[in-house]
Amino acid sequence: MNKDIRKFFSRVLAIGVLFAICDQGFGIILDQIRDNSPDGRYYKTAYSLDTSNEDIIILGSSRGEINYAPYLIEESLHLSCWDASRGGQGLPYMHAIEEGILNRYNPKAFILNVEADILEYPPFYQEAGFLRPFYKNHREIQPEMDKISPQEHTKLYSRLYAYNSSFYYLLRPYLFHDLDGKISDKGWKPRDGQMHDPGFPFEIVDSDRSLNAEAVEELETMVQELADRDIQLFLVISPNYGEKTVHSSTIDYLTKLSKEKDIPLFNFATDSTFVTHPELFIDIQHLNRTGAEIFTRKLIEKIKATHKV
Repeated sequence: MNKDIRKFFSRVLAIGVLFAICDQGFGIILDQIRDNSPDGRYYKTAYSLDTSNEDIIILGSSRGEINYAPYLIEESLHLSCWDASRGGQGLPYMHAIEEGILNRYNPKAFILNVEADILEYPPFYQEAGFLRPFYKNHREIQPEMDKISPQEHTKLYSRLYAYNSSFYYLLRPYLFHDLDGKISDKGWKPRDGQMHDPGFPFEIVDSDRSLNAEAVEELETMVQELADRDIQLFLVISPNYGEKTVHSSTIDYLTKLSKEKDIPLFNFATDSTFVTHPELFIDIQHLNRTGAEIFTRKLIEKIKATHKV
């Protein structure tokens, strides 16, 4: 090997070593920013995985995050409650958070908010990439995260990759407080105001889309893990404004699962208390603060009727 080639490879090696040092160094700094966040999305996820010890855990996407008022559950059921839901997520994120919680302790119950069609689409694996910064120190969530791509485990040797596209949400809580809900609200993200009636015709949803096998497997695995721990599960379908979902393949599946596994299923997708009242919504898919409080009170009464907590 001549001198020029050796020099070239030496430079490549030096650049590689420098990049690795910078990558790991900046990763340590970003971890510190994450771990000291005063509130926000990373604070909430870190609390869910590392610190939560509440009796009742709520899991869901944005409906789970916005539609449930934990303080009402605590006041009525006399059990502590934490809402671990995350907007824009699906079953993979919920499953990973469940794994993180069960790795530390057994809550008395989980409330799982699901959409009326959640089992008819592929699971949101890419969206669960929000959990990448927690991958290294949480072995229990790694199998779920590895489903994002065959190379995910290898890519996550890079600390900067773990925070890819997340810098805004990482830094935002230091500049603007409580945008993702106050810490005192126990994971709830209440929305004030109300939507204007869009004026479109009321829709009756009757769907026969095929179930997605991966989505069904995600849910079945979560259900079985809770059953193995003897932890009560409540399945809840939130309402949308302006539509009644009278039938879907997901609802058929959940109804069958509910009967076979003795899991209470509370379906609000046809509840006229909500679906015809725009004043209870902030937008078509999410209740406002007043709507969430009414919804939570109705849910509490249903839970009490089961005598399962």
